[in-house]
Amino acid sequence: MRRRAKRHLLRAPAATAGAAFAKPPELTWTDYLVLLLRIGAEIEHALMVEYLYAAYALGGDQVPEPHRPLVQRWQQTILTIAREEMGHLLTVQNLLCLLGAPLCLERDDYPWDSPFYPFPFTLAPLSLDTLARFIYAEMPMRDQMPSDAEPWERRVYDEVATRVRSEPGQAPMHHVAEIYGEIIGLLGDAQRIPDAAFLPHTYHRQAG
Repeated sequence: MRRRAKRHLLRAPAATAGAAFAKPPELTWTDYLVLLLRIGAEIEHALMVEYLYAAYALGGDQVPEPHRPLVQRWQQTILTIAREEMGHLLTVQNLLCLLGAPLCLERDDYPWDSPFYPFPFTLAPLSLDTLARFIYAEMPMRDQMPSDAEPWERRVYDEVATRVRSEPGQAPMHHVAEIYGEIIGLLGDAQRIPDAAFLPHTYHRQAG
């Protein structure tokens, strides 16, 4: 079911802000929600590993001693983000459990490009390019930025978007917000996802 549905997602039109993606016709709405949660789990798992690799690629004896405190602060910041990704992954697993679906500890498979995956899984040391990809994946879509966003936030947004799109051979990238917008919309639609889809007897198997 999962691979067949992914083939349908790969044929879906490119993401546009606020536009819903078509549900593959052979899936129920609950099946589609499970598929989205599994993709969300793959995204969170991949980002978590990529953040950890980038963090632990920093530091060491090659860093000049005067710069080590600064590099250590960078490392701690990235490790904090990696721990947040672990929390996101755990939350998605709990939702899968609540729907009676199997847990998902996979990462993206090939072909990777669906309307949701931010970018191909890549283990790379921290650089301006890898940092730009991380920021682009995590930041909101342009028209969903808070109305009170500071000018420097909008400037960073535009600079990051320009940088990732100018990478040679770069496939279309996506914001993580796109898939969670779909998931939140489905969870809030009682006609498509009724209360009966949620299994209270699974609570004891969920992680705290």
